[in-house]
Amino acid sequence: IYSINGRDVIYFRDMVKMVLNQLGGFRFRVFLPISLFKFLMMSYQRLTGKIQFTPDQVDSLTAKEVFPNYPWWEEFNIKVTSFEEGVRRMVEWDE
Repeated sequence: IYSINGRDVIYFRDMVKMVLNQLGGFRFRVFLPISLFKFLMMSYQRLTGKIQFTPDQVDSLTAKEVFPNYPWWEEFNIKVTSFEEGVRRMVEWDE
């Protein structure tokens, strides 16, 4: 059994900051209680029909858990892409 996690430890707030930086333009962050954020997120997703995150994924992202860093990418010979680079590629692909 392998724990497949990223090479770098990135906290949820930092993830949000990286995504907003890649989106460009004027962006600002509003810090909400997790329960309110999940409610608003699910409401928005129901209105738009675009499911992007589940409440469980939000719980996982905000749990502040840091998993042991086992270099599984070396064992499987996988080139690691940073989170920020992955977001950049996603934003470019979506345009």
